[in-house]
Amino acid sequence: MPQTLFPILSDEELCKVWQSRYLTGRSSLATRNRALIGLMLDTGLRRNEVVALTLASLDLDDCLLTVTGKGNKQRRVPFSTSVKPLLEAWLRIRGFEEGSLFCHFFE
Repeated sequence: MPQTLFPILSDEELCKVWQSRYLTGRSSLATRNRALIGLMLDTGLRRNEVVALTLASLDLDDCLLTVTGKGNKQRRVPFSTSVKPLLEAWLRIRGFEEGSLFCHFFE
């Protein structure tokens, strides 16, 4: 049975994503969005997988995530060293208390 591959973003489309008003700037929200989008583009994680990430899921030293996917199965997913500074910048704002990695409410 043929499987349909998901579309890959062109360089031009990636530039448009990174130039989005939601990713540019120094705001807390933009910092979070850069980390979130960078991680998703780098790893191919599903939306629900990213939403379920917690601080405990993140291993910055080894650039690994523990992800719970379909069927409640856990796996370790590597992310590139270029995403690490995006996550570190977000953690400086988010803090290191347990809980959701990205679902953080802003004051």
